Amino acid sequence: MTLHLLMMNKLEIILEKQPELVTERMQLVALSSEHVGPMFRMRSDAEVMRYIPRTLAKTNADVEALIQMIHERFQQKMAINWAMIQTSDKQMIGYIGLVNIDAENDHAEIGYILLPEFQGKGFMHEAMQAVIDFSFEKLGVHRLSGTVDPENTASSKVLEKCGFKLEGHLREHEIFEGRYLDSLIYGLLNREYRSK
Repeated sequence: MTLHLLMMNKLEIILEKQPELVTERMQLVALSSEHVGPMFRMRSDAEVMRYIPRTLAKTNADVEALIQMIHERFQQKMAINWAMIQTSDKQMIGYIGLVNIDAENDHAEIGYILLPEFQGKGFMHEAMQAVIDFSFEKLGVHRLSGTVDPENTASSKVLEKCGFKLEGHLREHEIFEGRYLDSLIYGLLNREYRSK
């Protein structure tokens, strides 16, 4: 069986039910209606969303629709998103996910959001490492990627600390609210992950 078919089979088996991941300080669990409040706080905050080209949430209904879409993409085996729950107080502090799973090419893209008061404390690195381990060890992906606004140096540093390499700078390749945006593309290969 080829590696490609192996990943497709793993997706079918592993994604029957959303897996939960555990880190030193967090539990990564499926997003649900109980997370609407903290998600609204993130998705409606212009500063939190500063480098994420998505329309700000205006109401809880916007976030409920987002969670519904996340569940649909999971059912289609196209994405997995986790709420980042701090173990000490059960507070949701952010979320992270494989936002574009491409089983045809054994590839997935990682995306993430973290509340400001938890930034710079290693939480995102911790969560990302758990998702990276899951992606390579359980799903068997060949490649992970991350897309970052060039001005978002904190996000670039997290990816680089996790072993991602800068692969390119796409100039004005995406339009959002009438502006053309640049993106930095980062990548991490399975063999690079295993060599560490």
